[in-house]
Amino acid sequence: MTAPIPREIPDLPAVRATTPPLLRPPVPATAVLAPSHRPRAALFRLLTALIATAGVTLAILRSTPPHALSYFAVQANALLALTMFISASRAWRARRPLSPWLSGAALLYTLVSALAYHLLLAHGTPPFSMTGATTPPERWHLQWAALQLLHTVAPAATLLDWLCLTPAARLH
Repeated sequence: MTAPIPREIPDLPAVRATTPPLLRPPVPATAVLAPSHRPRAALFRLLTALIATAGVTLAILRSTPPHALSYFAVQANALLALTMFISASRAWRARRPLSPWLSGAALLYTLVSALAYHLLLAHGTPPFSMTGATTPPERWHLQWAALQLLHTVAPAATLLDWLCLTPAARLH
């Protein structure tokens, strides 16, 4: 039979109740992982940036620059174009992707403007116009093309980029 273990043994030092904090690794994870060259993602993001740039340019050509830039959709697509140009450059040169905060913000802003346009403004009376016209724009007119690029094509391409080309580990 064994004797019970005493609670305090005077010759042993006390054991700390807390564990020491974990040390940071000396090398960042980006230095260990090999960068990947992604030409298809770069091409798709470049095309998305060009679509957004074309929509912003058409909106500015149809009215004065201060008037066109006062619209949230134009501002969101300008941010989207800048974000996609930088993201395409990074994918082509095998650099780290952009912050998920920035790419997520560009996606959110373009989707909000697209949903507001398609659910509230597209079929309203009087019809929505970025130039103040009271008649709806005819198909294949510059204003109609600008509205389609800003509110349909660019948000759809951004959503496809986010769903298909953004790594899952970067989505929080």
